[in-house]
Amino acid sequence: MFLTVFLVVVLIQYSSAAECTPGETKRIDCNNCSCTPTGIWACSRRTCPSKRAAKCTPGESYKVDCNTCVCGKDGETSACTLRVCAH
Repeated sequence: MFLTVFLVVVLIQYSSAAECTPGETKRIDCNNCSCTPTGIWACSRRTCPSKRAAKCTPGESYKVDCNTCVCGKDGETSACTLRVCAH
């Protein structure tokens, strides 16, 4: 019984430690993130300029991290989904 309880406590501590330390901050692309009091990242959801420097084919879709982008009609701008990606 003691071993089972000990393993559960260790696993709970490990899983909560895997996220972040409350008050910690970081930047992901153009978004600011801070660690909540419960140890989970909370990030702004700004639309970041595409990381793709080259021109693209209008209507072409491509991936940036876990997001999907679609090239605009001018071949220079893109619109991307705003999913929070695990880094």
